[in-house]
Amino acid sequence: MNFEFLTKENRHHQNSNVLSPAQTIPMEFIEILGMVAGSISAITFLPQVIKTWRSKSAADISLLMFTFATISVILWLVYGIAKKSVPIIYTNSLVLVFSVIMLYFKFRYGKKHTPVAA
Repeated sequence: MNFEFLTKENRHHQNSNVLSPAQTIPMEFIEILGMVAGSISAITFLPQVIKTWRSKSAADISLLMFTFATISVILWLVYGIAKKSVPIIYTNSLVLVFSVIMLYFKFRYGKKHTPVAA
């Protein structure tokens, strides 16, 4: 592979009127790409939400993990709002809903059931 285009000398001599590949992609496509990626990221939480809801058991769910996930997505949501980035707001809103549901399940179904001795 030829990486000469990355050298300082070659970058200096490049025509400033030439657009980079990122500049030629329409913003609508980039927004849609972000929404699709965000949807897929958010859906990764759904199987655990469904499994916990069906089993009514959250004993093996990490409270610390979902606490950190919730704090993280709140911060990402604030960042997305500040940047006015619809894909970031959308993705983190969905993940926040799933994280809060999992925290609720953890507190509601989190205790291990001990078998009753016969």
